[in-house]
Amino acid sequence: MGLTLHYKLRAPVGMADSDLPPLVAAMHRLARRFQQTGRVAAVSNIGSVPGDFLWLSKYLMVKTPGDPDTRRGVEVPVQAGRVFTVALGTDSEPLRLGLCRYPAQTMDHATGRSRTVRRRGLRLAGFCKTQYASLRGWEHFRRCRLAAVDLLLALRGLGLKVWIMDEGNYWPHATRRSCGATWIR
Repeated sequence: MGLTLHYKLRAPVGMADSDLPPLVAAMHRLARRFQQTGRVAAVSNIGSVPGDFLWLSKYLMVKTPGDPDTRRGVEVPVQAGRVFTVALGTDSEPLRLGLCRYPAQTMDHATGRSRTVRRRGLRLAGFCKTQYASLRGWEHFRRCRLAAVDLLLALRGLGLKVWIMDEGNYWPHATRRSCGATWIR
């Protein structure tokens, strides 16, 4: 909680791994333009080594053997990807952007069984808490918040599907019924 933007990015269906570097490079150029115009503080280099993906594992929720009322997570690690970080401003968490591919199957080490991963394709999910940027004043908070939303929405121009859920219902398309969450094309 605390004025957090949750977001998901999804590449067009059927996109090949060979299309990943140029697409993430285009995302990076877009973020750099935001930096050049003073909308964000900094943009890191693109990373593609396993250490860059530690925060990107997904989890399948499965029933616990012997206890049908309890569910547990089975890790789905990143297979490949390219990611970078956008520092929005002082005291705001950064946006982490890029795209990753996950395996179609993962091992449930508790049972020794293979599990099917339902969502395929290049994607990324993350969150960014901007609340503490308000420690630097309203204008600083507002700039960080709008930069995050505007940058996420600008990714649509690259063919990405973008989903945003804004806990503060701050971004323009938020509605009570959707709790501020919707896929944007």
